[in-house]
Amino acid sequence: MLRSIALCVLLLILSSCISSSGTHTSNVIPNQTITSETLAPYISDEGKTNIALLTPFENNKNHLGSSIIKASEIAISNAGNPDVNLLLLNSHLINQDPDLLLQQLKTNNIKAIVGPVFSKETQNLIELIKETAIPVLTLSNDSSIKGDSLLIMGSSPGSQASALINYAIGKSINHFYIALPSNKYGKVIEEAVAEETNKKTNITYSVTWYNPKDPSYTIDSLVKSISNKINDNNALFVPQGGNVLNILNTALVKYKLKINLIGSKSWDDNEILDLPLFNGAILVLKNDQKEQIFFSEYNQLFHEDANNIDFIAYNSIKFLAEMIKENQPLNKENIISFSPDQFDQDGVSIHKMRIVEINQKTFKPVE
Repeated sequence: MLRSIALCVLLLILSSCISSSGTHTSNVIPNQTITSETLAPYISDEGKTNIALLTPFENNKNHLGSSIIKASEIAISNAGNPDVNLLLLNSHLINQDPDLLLQQLKTNNIKAIVGPVFSKETQNLIELIKETAIPVLTLSNDSSIKGDSLLIMGSSPGSQASALINYAIGKSINHFYIALPSNKYGKVIEEAVAEETNKKTNITYSVTWYNPKDPSYTIDSLVKSISNKINDNNALFVPQGGNVLNILNTALVKYKLKINLIGSKSWDDNEILDLPLFNGAILVLKNDQKEQIFFSEYNQLFHEDANNIDFIAYNSIKFLAEMIKENQPLNKENIISFSPDQFDQDGVSIHKMRIVEINQKTFKPVE
C-alpha cells in the first residue's frame, strides 16, 4: 500500500496517494507560486534524507511529469523506507531560473537528484551544481554527457542497436537498410551500427535520413526503392516507434514488401502483433522481472500504462531509498560500488536486454 509522500513543487503542486482503501486520489493546483519559505514545512522533518526529483510540467509534458511522480510513489513505498523526503521541482527552472533552483537545493539540504529527463537540461544542471558534489541520477540516456557527480540511468538507444545488429549478423544478415531521424538520436544509432558492422567483414549498411517532423515521404520512398532488390540476407532497421511505425506498415503493405525487420524497444506494443508483415521482426523488450512487476503494479494502481522513463525514475528513487535505509552515503563512487552490476565504472547504467522475435502474434524470446 502506498504511503503518503510530501511532494513540493515550484509553480505546481501535484500530490497523489493511495488511500487506505486502495482508492487513487489526485489533487492538482495549477499556477501556484511557492517560495523557499513556504517550501520549508514540507521537508523539514528531522532525521529524514531529502532527495530532489526534477521533472517537466510545461510545454505539453504534464502527463510525463505526473506519471513520473506516480512511479516515485511506488518506489518509496516498495523500498520500505519512511525516512526519505522527495522534493519535486519543475525541471524548467534549470534554464529559466537556475539561481532559484540552486537556492532550493542548498536550502533544503538535498543529498541526491533524480532527473531531469532531457539531455540539454542535464548538461546545464551538471554545470550549475558542479561545486556542490550532489549526485545526479539523470533519466536521460545520453552517455555523451559528462560530470563528476553524474550517473546515467536511461537505456541508451545505441546499446539497443548494437545488440540487435549483432544478433542479426549472427543470423546471416549482411546488409542493413536503415531509416533514421536526422537528429542526435539518429546519429547515436548510426554510430552504434557502424561500430558493430566494422567488427565484421562483408557486412554493409546504408542510411536514409528523414525529417523527424514529417517522415512519411522519405520512409515511403525508401520502402519503394528496395522493394525489388532485396534478398533473404537483407534487413530493414527502423528503430523509432509510434507514428513512424504506422508509416512503415502502410508503406510495407502498399509495396507488398516482405523483408527481415528490426525494431527497438520503441516497438514494444501489443498492437504490432496484429500486423502480418511484421511477423518475424526482431526487437527489444523489457528484460528482468523487476521491470515487468513495476509495469503491472503501476497499471493496477493507476489504471493506465507506465512508460520506460517512469520505470527509470522508479528504479532510481527506489535504489536511493534502499541506500539511505542502509545508512550508505550518497555520492557517485559509493552509488556505483553499492550496486556494481547496475553501473559501469563511469556511472552509466547497465540495462540487460531481451531480444524477441514476433512469431505468430506473440513475442518469442530468441536469446
